[in-house]
Amino acid sequence: MSRSPRGSIGVIILVAALAALAILGSRGGALGAGEEWPPAFSVNRIAVVGLDAQIRSYRPDGSDERAISQGDGFFTWPTWSPDARSMVFSGVVPGAADGPTVTLFESVSARGELRAVHQSEPGFAGLLANGVVHYPLWSPDSGKLAFVAVTELRGLSLYIGDANSDEPPQFVLDNGPLWMSWSSDSSRLLVHRGADHFIVRANDGPAIERIALESSAYRVPAWRPPLDQPTVLLRVGSRIPPVYGLFAGRPVPSGLEFGEAIARTDANATFTWSESGSHLALADRAQPLRYGSAVMFVYRQLTVLDAASFQQTARVFGAALAYFWSPDGSKIAYVELADARGGLRWKLLDVASGASTDLVEFTASAEQLTMFQFFDQYAYSHRLWSPDSRYLTFAGRLKDEASSAGGAARSQRRDSRIYIIDTGPARTVDAIADGVLGFWSPL
Repeated sequence: MSRSPRGSIGVIILVAALAALAILGSRGGALGAGEEWPPAFSVNRIAVVGLDAQIRSYRPDGSDERAISQGDGFFTWPTWSPDARSMVFSGVVPGAADGPTVTLFESVSARGELRAVHQSEPGFAGLLANGVVHYPLWSPDSGKLAFVAVTELRGLSLYIGDANSDEPPQFVLDNGPLWMSWSSDSSRLLVHRGADHFIVRANDGPAIERIALESSAYRVPAWRPPLDQPTVLLRVGSRIPPVYGLFAGRPVPSGLEFGEAIARTDANATFTWSESGSHLALADRAQPLRYGSAVMFVYRQLTVLDAASFQQTARVFGAALAYFWSPDGSKIAYVELADARGGLRWKLLDVASGASTDLVEFTASAEQLTMFQFFDQYAYSHRLWSPDSRYLTFAGRLKDEASSAGGAARSQRRDSRIYIIDTGPARTVDAIADGVLGFWSPL
């Protein structure tokens, strides 16, 4: 990941600021020894980062609160494994004279304990983005964890480790920004670093293979499930102004082979496959926008392509900031600018009919805005949709309750809540807890 959509990350020493945030975390809990993870603790639950910087999980109605983080500290960005048996999250834990320690924790529920996956040097904290100290991405089979962290020695770096293992994760690449996605069979990680591309074979050490592709015109590559065809955005020819296209590769002995472009686009486009691989969503006509202190892209066009023919099945125009496939691939929830003050609106695109409808207007928490800023990467790791594809969760305030800051509508931390939208016929919106981030379990 990278702090800005196009530039390299700056390694920032923020010990004093993070230590101040750590004071917020005064409540802690513990998982019961021997407690079953599935189903009681992880089926159809929402992991929430509370206003006190502790992580808990809830049922969708806000009941059955259970603690996940433990002890004093500032904890954030919980990430469920695809099988819902584990969860990783970032923590800034107060230390001794050397200062706080930034740690990526894994909850090992079956043993009723947490383990440290990765720790920074004491007193050092480097940020990937606003409020983000790690980016974790589980392999689809939940056996591997790839994550990006900032260290004092290497700067922004990628690591891969085994789940529930006491062995330290292995260093893979540094010199970010780094964007990545797993193949659906969990054997390969496709990494986009600057203009370069790499295939990391996770079961071989890991083994790193550089691909003969160069493109800095987009961020996150994609794998088409279940065919596991890597999809990238490349410049087409040498025309001026440049023309770009999406290309799907297939493995050959020399690496990857790419045929004709499956879609034409422009620079800074984003693209994600539905979970079944039956459709491809493409957002382009991107324009940078200064939103508060962040730089975000606004996409003027969102198109859905059928994977059999790559013909358009649905298209909407507007000012979209982010979009997210429902697990069953029938819908796309997307966020658009609602007004000139920076208010936001959730909208729902029905893939079959092409109809788009309004859901709710809101302001987002600062953390939720970060997810929207880098949505094409977070779409692979953090679920806003419920497992049954009916409900949607987000953090912030509803329009009538929201406050504005710095000319852009953004919820103050002390006022932020976790909401559930029923996208079915009822179209209700309910608050379930106070918090700044909420992510649905995959089961």
